[in-house]
Amino acid sequence: MVQVSKKLIVGRPVTLPEEVNDDLIFDIDVALAEEYCKNKEYEKGFEIYERLVRKAFGDLELKNKYMRQMKAYADTLLKEKKYSKALEQYKKLLRQNVTDPYIFKNTAICLNEMG
Repeated sequence: MVQVSKKLIVGRPVTLPEEVNDDLIFDIDVALAEEYCKNKEYEKGFEIYERLVRKAFGDLELKNKYMRQMKAYADTLLKEKKYSKALEQYKKLLRQNVTDPYIFKNTAICLNEMG
């Protein structure tokens, strides 16, 4: 199975030596997703996170990292008054059963600002 990081690093699938295990590749993928988000390239980071969360279904630590990044992005959009985009992100968080009261409050703010 080709990992996300292999594609990102070289732009095409590659075969790695046997001594490179899946845990190392997984950790590299997580680091890449975090780095993209840190550099405000949320779309790229979220794409990697979504693939990783599907692959590691049940990994709550990974899912929580992803949800924190989504919340940070939504909060940034709200501060920039990009209400429809922020609302879209808050809705995604709510669909993931995130119950942070600030998400409900910020969702209401977006809806109010949009009329």
